[in-house]
Amino acid sequence: MYDLYDSIVVKIIDSKQDDLSSLYHLRSKFLRKKNISKNDFIIEEYDKYSVHFVAYLKNAPIGALTLVKRRPLPIEKYFNIDSLYGSNAGVCEAKKFIVISRGKRKSELISLKLISSMCKYFFKNGYLRLFVTVSQRKEKNVSMYKSLGFKEFGRYIGAIKDHITALYLDVSNSTNLRRLGINIKDIEKLDDINTKMYSKDIMSRIFFEYMTTKSISNDTTTYKKKSIKKGKDMPGLVDNINIKEKDIDIIISSKITKVKDQKFMWAMYKSCFEKLVNCAQLQMCYNKDVFFSALENNKLLKCVVSFNKKIIGFSIFTNDLEEASIAYINPLFYKDRYPKLVKDNKIYYVTVICISDFFSSNILVVKTLLKNMINFIISKKAIVAFDVSENKNFLLPFVIKKIGQEIGIPVSGKELDSQMYWECHDIRLEDSMK
Repeated sequence: MYDLYDSIVVKIIDSKQDDLSSLYHLRSKFLRKKNISKNDFIIEEYDKYSVHFVAYLKNAPIGALTLVKRRPLPIEKYFNIDSLYGSNAGVCEAKKFIVISRGKRKSELISLKLISSMCKYFFKNGYLRLFVTVSQRKEKNVSMYKSLGFKEFGRYIGAIKDHITALYLDVSNSTNLRRLGINIKDIEKLDDINTKMYSKDIMSRIFFEYMTTKSISNDTTTYKKKSIKKGKDMPGLVDNINIKEKDIDIIISSKITKVKDQKFMWAMYKSCFEKLVNCAQLQMCYNKDVFFSALENNKLLKCVVSFNKKIIGFSIFTNDLEEASIAYINPLFYKDRYPKLVKDNKIYYVTVICISDFFSSNILVVKTLLKNMINFIISKKAIVAFDVSENKNFLLPFVIKKIGQEIGIPVSGKELDSQMYWECHDIRLEDSMK
């Protein structure tokens, strides 16, 4: 899937200079797909003073997003936005976000590429406030925008009798920027930034393009101290932490025998996976007894990252597929598909990747852990296999590919299988389900 992401090209179209025919064709196709017959939705008055992002795959347009960059914004038909922030400049509104795709994952990749391009433009051109509108039929999208820092300020009924939620994001202060995982000092260097690749929140995907091109060796991340009880989560942390790769210790071991380390890793594992509410399948495959046993099982390798002599992250992986079945895999699947690799013990399955809550958004820690684990596996001339949840760690394949590029290893891969969780219901019950 990450090869598909790289194949998607986003072109920025200036309405004053460029032909908008491909954009209008895409809008028309989208409206037909949604059975909306009103042609006035294809060409909008605000198109004249907007910039448009059109995604292409093999020269065919597959998605678009319009950023209205001059007032009056479309949202001002319904609200006085001056009351939200005063009359300062630097406001824009995202409109006409459309994706033409039959597959959920492909749609997500197209969306990711479009919004990433829009966010780059937003920051590089000095905008401070972004308005969006979302159909209340897509309540999940409303929740995701709010998790990024967008604030809801009103609702209205749109042109096609749809109930719309209006939200805005204010990035005029560093607090909101940090919430987005963006270092305020880096805004002037956006060409050197991509996005945070690792976050508990699935909505951080849309900033995939901001924080990954820095080389690992030069990467430095600063974090403010969180509210932490000393001795419970991360003892001895100072108010400001400057982390460089030389400050991080990493080992790959077949056994973790110190009881203190075992207890600390178990507490970290529970914190990461025990109370996830955004995954249909339980992500916590080890109970306490099995976890402690796994730490001393020499068939399961542990890659452990430490900072100031405290463990801040680890992974567990193995080339014994029977041992890996604790993570709900089917060893027979791999034996049938890769008989020679399985026979030669050349498939390493990752059962756990876990980062302390305090460091879970630190891209350097995540990359250092993955880089060392991948280097080890590749040194064995083996392949790495893993599973991801679309609602939690969808970006893992992208991260691994990026790390491969940084350490000079061409990484490719493919999706082996997928399992979807569905619900079906009587549509007459929908109001009671909310």
